[in-house]
Amino acid sequence: MTDLHPDPGAPHEVHPSVRRPAANREVVVGTECVTPVKVWQPWIRLLHWTLVGTVVVLSLTGFYIADPVVLGGDGGGLMATVRFVHVLAGWMLITVLVGRLYLAFAGNPWARWPQLLPVWRERRAQLWHTVRYYAFLEKHPAEVVGHNPMAGLAYVGLFGMLAVQALTGIALVAVTDRDGWEWAATGWLFQLLAVPEVRLLHHLVMWFTWTFVVFHVYAATLVDRVERGGEISSMVGGWKMLPTGRIEEELNRDAARRRRRRR
Repeated sequence: MTDLHPDPGAPHEVHPSVRRPAANREVVVGTECVTPVKVWQPWIRLLHWTLVGTVVVLSLTGFYIADPVVLGGDGGGLMATVRFVHVLAGWMLITVLVGRLYLAFAGNPWARWPQLLPVWRERRAQLWHTVRYYAFLEKHPAEVVGHNPMAGLAYVGLFGMLAVQALTGIALVAVTDRDGWEWAATGWLFQLLAVPEVRLLHHLVMWFTWTFVVFHVYAATLVDRVERGGEISSMVGGWKMLPTGRIEEELNRDAARRRRRRR
């Protein structure tokens, strides 16, 4: 395995989950030397696709609960089944959120929270570059390995919306059983909003989530076509093909920060 540190004699300490490419995988594309790197860990990819499926199931079942097609007769049994699936998917959503929060502190360099919040100076510079790129003022996207800073902030917004979705969902379940822990945890919400308002908020967040999905697919497709680094396929296999120098730079910065935190 090759060492991505620019100085072969210096120790290169990176997060243990980062998989380095084999030397014979390094290729030249145009004038750049590109290297495969395992950016997205299996747990990140699992959480990503579980979230996709969960949002689809919650949306479809939520639409049925709001406007049932089958009324009377077997409609009651079908509604009970749909509600059960909806609640089960809701708990799956909460599991995904908790898992992603854990990886924000325990994941590899591209899964951790500094990739979501632009706390570092270079990430803020990349954020401004990305804003200019989407405004057609830059010809090329920001040179990042994982998420660009705008995508990171968008994910923070998404996770916040999904947290509101989970909170309002638990509260709406609690309305029918005010003796359970759900009511003890979320009953305060109805001191701020009436039940119809909580339902409306729950419904609106679903539409905001799908707005995010549309922009996310567009942005990922755009970057994939421009950079041809495997932006979309990387969420299946985890690998991207990126300029070797870019990977070195990010791994070296991550290693330096880890050393500083231990001082």
